Amino acid sequence: MAAPDFWSNRERAQAEVEEVSRLKSLINPVRELEREIADFDALRQLAEEENNAHARAEAEREVAQEHERLAQKLADFELRQFLSGENDLANAFLTIHS
Repeated sequence: MAAPDFWSNRERAQAEVEEVSRLKSLINPVRELEREIADFDALRQLAEEENNAHARAEAEREVAQEHERLAQKLADFELRQFLSGENDLANAFLTIHS
């Protein structure tokens, strides 16, 4: 996109911009999940290192809650990936017979 003649062919440029946008929409959620999983691992390690029994129990509850949240987020991500094929954005006709 930084090439001087990039915008000389507007249709091609628009198609490439749309493709870049589509690829970013695939990559950004993966990066976000990676970051959140790394944060979760750090939280888990802190909970394991806690010496105070009450503080450790609280940290373990927080780890369990975060684990549940991340598991749901990963399941949602997997579903979105499953439904993000080449033709999944296309329109379709559906006929229901009863």
